Amino acid sequence: MFTLRRGLSSSRLLSHSRFSSSFSKLESSLKARQLPILYDYLTPQPSYLLTTTLADFLPFLSTDVPSRLPSTSSPVPLPISHHLVYFPNPTTPSSLLPDGTDTLHSPGEPFTNRLWAGGHIRFLKRHKPLLDGTRVAIVEGIRSVRVSGPTGAEKVFVGIERRVAHVGDREDDLKVRKRVWVEDEAKQGEAVIIERRDLCFLRPDMPNQDERSSSSTKAKDAPPHRSLPPPSNPEFTHTLTPTPHLLSRYSALTYNAHAIHLDPLYTMIEYNEPGLLVHGPLLLTLMLTCLRHELEGYERIIKEINYRCLSPVFVGERIRVCGKRLTARPGKKEDGKGDERDDLKGEDGWEVWIEKGGGEQQGGEQARTPALAVRGTVSTVYVGTSTAQVVDDCVTFHAAQRKRTKTDEDKSDKMGDVAHDVDGVDEWLSTSTL
Repeated sequence: MFTLRRGLSSSRLLSHSRFSSSFSKLESSLKARQLPILYDYLTPQPSYLLTTTLADFLPFLSTDVPSRLPSTSSPVPLPISHHLVYFPNPTTPSSLLPDGTDTLHSPGEPFTNRLWAGGHIRFLKRHKPLLDGTRVAIVEGIRSVRVSGPTGAEKVFVGIERRVAHVGDREDDLKVRKRVWVEDEAKQGEAVIIERRDLCFLRPDMPNQDERSSSSTKAKDAPPHRSLPPPSNPEFTHTLTPTPHLLSRYSALTYNAHAIHLDPLYTMIEYNEPGLLVHGPLLLTLMLTCLRHELEGYERIIKEINYRCLSPVFVGERIRVCGKRLTARPGKKEDGKGDERDDLKGEDGWEVWIEKGGGEQQGGEQARTPALAVRGTVSTVYVGTSTAQVVDDCVTFHAAQRKRTKTDEDKSDKMGDVAHDVDGVDEWLSTSTL
């Protein structure tokens, strides 16, 4: 008996040692990947189409949708979270994985199923990017890799950092990467937006042929997701029901071919889920858009958000986007007497979340106890001026930044000309008979 136990223990230790070694190699290889720089021009079209798409689901946006496409000659700031529909990854269809995702962040076999786990976004305090047609880029890298779960059912969490910055038309990749990427992730550098994305990669559920033929039953009998009760006493709520049209529109806007948002049969068979899953970034956009609406009139803007996706949201499932302050109202004492606070211009904390269930669902299904789907905390900062003044400040700031970038490019071109002349002299000297 002792020998058997010792053998089992040795076997487990060997297995753990091999796994640790394998994970160490996986972690180092993922972190060493140099991901391609994604370029775009901040034109109004993608943002305009996103607002138009969301207007049916968030009625307060109907007043924000202009009757015609805005002009770049009178630019407006990029709305919070709208950067998510820019910077498409120019991947050919043939290079996509079977589920429609790309390979940039994938750890590879056997972790082929991908889900959005959460993230963190920081915005430059005041000078938001303008929808003026200027060239911008995202420089990204893999910051962390973590494995959790028992052997045979591991999950790989890949943490990606993306830095958005203005770039010159003639800046090459090397210059952009050197200028925008910062090894210390706490430093903002020249980025106007810094986003952290946490992706979860899982082993696929591999049903046999009989199970494939009864995929709807299989998904119905799948174990329930973790259910957490939502916070109480929200200060604002917005109720909506995601539709297949909403998901297909958002997939198109984000250049996203992930099948779990488009193909219900694939989702049931390969992901063991009962229907199409709503995009994590779309849920994030809903939360930030509702909070941005709530902040109107307070002369405050969103500085950063931390959020986690706790349970999937499915098409046809009624959800509530909610939020409440974690600190006292700006300009109010905590005792409610209405006296001015000393920290009026300080940061103001909010809790935002999306809950599902708790009411009659589509098709007359029985109501469920409300459960958390997404939860986040937001910091806002006081700007103390009108929206028009904020726009003017943005225009002035970015005009100066573009001028500085162009000056740097001109200097670089001159240095290139000098280098070319020196190379010519060297070549002449090497071939000269003097």
